[in-house]
Amino acid sequence: MKLPRLSHSGVAYRDKYQSIQKIEADFGRFSKTYYLHDHGDRVGIIVLQQSKMLLVKQYRLLVNGPSLEIPGGKIEPGESPKLSAIRECLEETGIRCKSARRLIRYMPGMDVYLNPTEIFVASATGRRITPRPRSGEQEVVLGAVWLPVSKVVKMIFAGQIQCGLTILGTLAYVQKHPPI
Repeated sequence: MKLPRLSHSGVAYRDKYQSIQKIEADFGRFSKTYYLHDHGDRVGIIVLQQSKMLLVKQYRLLVNGPSLEIPGGKIEPGESPKLSAIRECLEETGIRCKSARRLIRYMPGMDVYLNPTEIFVASATGRRITPRPRSGEQEVVLGAVWLPVSKVVKMIFAGQIQCGLTILGTLAYVQKHPPI
């Protein structure tokens, strides 16, 4: 297969969460217009304590209600993925993490959705502080809960957890660390 000739028309839209670029791909016999949605690099973190996983309850527009998810968010400029995951957990739950290690890196979309994602695994320090969420997060973060990993897996297959970051991270964790 011959690779297409690409021409970038620049940024068609930008806000603080994303940019959308128009790209023309000339395949020779035909051409195709792509709109690349760039949401930046993001992280998630699975925090464990005594066979339980920390989940954040957050309001989500597409379900118009609460969603249970692992802590996560966008990597800030100059921040390492590992430190970003630890920061996101602290901001969203007030839980400090230790011994964070990378579990998996993946691309949620391979065509027009650019959002490289890394998921980490860590243990909780046992100390909780009062979280200091960023502006706007106070309204969407509704709390945090500790659930057995086995229950989280059951909730995934029952359709009670729909967050792709949480599903992929949990199943990757269970695959790498199967229960005894």
